[in-house]
Amino acid sequence: MSESGGKSVAQLIGSGLSYLKDQLRESQRAMVLARDPSGNMVVRAVHNVKPEQVGRSGTMSTVVAEEVKNRSKSALVLDASRDARFKDLDEEARKEFRSAICVPMIDGAHKLVGLLYADSAAKAGAFSHADVSQAEKFGREVGRQLGPALREEALRPPPAPKAAGKKSGGLPLQFVVPVGLVVLGLLWAFIGMLFGGGNDVPPPPTSTATSSPAATGPLNVAEDFLRHVRLKNYAQAHRLLSQRLQGEMGLEDFQRKISGYMNIQSNRYELQARRPLEGRLGDTVALIYVEIRPEGASPTATPSEEDRWTWTFVRDKGAWKVDRFNGGPFRE
Repeated sequence: MSESGGKSVAQLIGSGLSYLKDQLRESQRAMVLARDPSGNMVVRAVHNVKPEQVGRSGTMSTVVAEEVKNRSKSALVLDASRDARFKDLDEEARKEFRSAICVPMIDGAHKLVGLLYADSAAKAGAFSHADVSQAEKFGREVGRQLGPALREEALRPPPAPKAAGKKSGGLPLQFVVPVGLVVLGLLWAFIGMLFGGGNDVPPPPTSTATSSPAATGPLNVAEDFLRHVRLKNYAQAHRLLSQRLQGEMGLEDFQRKISGYMNIQSNRYELQARRPLEGRLGDTVALIYVEIRPEGASPTATPSEEDRWTWTFVRDKGAWKVDRFNGGPFRE
């Protein structure tokens, strides 16, 4: 296994986004930044940020992110209206938020490899020093894996040419918005990191509990399975396995394997960012892709094969059931 723990850059960025949205419950916007192959700090994911806000210089968020980038130390804004860091900005720019938090992601060599950022316009004091401490701990955990993953990414051949990415005008952080991973038109943009308005991370849309199993398609079953796993409803999730798979992996073994997977913090947050998509659908066999797609991601953005889990579903007594896992907690 590689130094990155087998996780790709996209998986780790997704974990970071999930952490910010799940743990910083007062956050309204967020972003995850990471080094590109040239060493520039670029935005890799955004949540709840309008396209016209991405990469703008002279903003409060840029001031905070630059401070953390330059010092490799966390920044906490308790009340922006009283914070001297923004005194040189114009009046309109100073309305961007009331509270903000930004922490570095540090790799095993103690080098800065990325930033985690979130803010709130709702109130002062939305984030605390305890939030900073917990986010720093998470940043170190992910950073140790992200550093090697970024180095591996830099060694890969460049992808086929795409539409030119959007560069910010004179922004010291060099916010580059690659078109390939677009969230509302830019998934490598200013990720208000998975945080919409202070609620827990909402599970992806799922079929209702009253759905008839025979009438439920494989995509709905995949959504239900992920929902039950996230909520630790292991018995319900186990019932969605095929008879063959249930015979090979009883409920106790199933629960042991998934508990071990979920005990790793970055795995939990990655699972929050994954969404099932239809792959190939037949009369009795179907493939469902479970991909990293943070909230708002473009449905047309195609992740790399290494980031994709491919699950096989079969018709079992008239109902679709999971029969094989290629990727995920139960990798076969």
